Amino acid sequence: MAKVKPEEKKKPKEISRRQFLKSAERVAGGAALGSIALVGAGAAEAAAPSVAKATPSSYPAAKSAVSYNSKACDMCMVCGAICSMRAWSGESNPQLGGIKVSFDNMYGQILDSRVCRQCIAPSCMQACAEEAITIDPTTGARVIDQKKCTGCRSCEKACPFGAVVYNKAANKCFKCDLCAGDALCVKHCPSGALSLVGGA
Repeated sequence: MAKVKPEEKKKPKEISRRQFLKSAERVAGGAALGSIALVGAGAAEAAAPSVAKATPSSYPAAKSAVSYNSKACDMCMVCGAICSMRAWSGESNPQLGGIKVSFDNMYGQILDSRVCRQCIAPSCMQACAEEAITIDPTTGARVIDQKKCTGCRSCEKACPFGAVVYNKAANKCFKCDLCAGDALCVKHCPSGALSLVGGA
């Protein structure tokens, strides 16, 4: 019977000092890169605040908003005057009212009109760092709390419709708040150019 020779143990391959150093450098380099990537990712997460993006479903819709009909307007400016009187303790100044109508006196043409649309996702409210803009639980109107407003004008800059008014003397901002549900501009417009419609 033929004898089976025991398998010869393979000798471990010898590695030169140069090869060892190169391998060590590769391992160390990979570990360092991995650590940098992890640290960088952690720093990025720490630097970026977790702010939830506002969506239309984040806010309750306003029950109504003021609508302007330029064809019916006779450019009397009663709307702006009465709005400013309510907003600024009796000061009658159409330029400081929550509804502004611009027109050409020479040609009797209306150039522009601005009034809050009570947006479903109000950019003014999102821009206010003081949280001075809240939603009226009854009307759904977006309301600026004059006591909290610091006059930073962030809401004014954020509004895409130019519907926020800044009073320099008071250093406060204001916008249409629907007069707590009894919109005075609509109520007193002599030509019937204003009405209440569903919010934007």
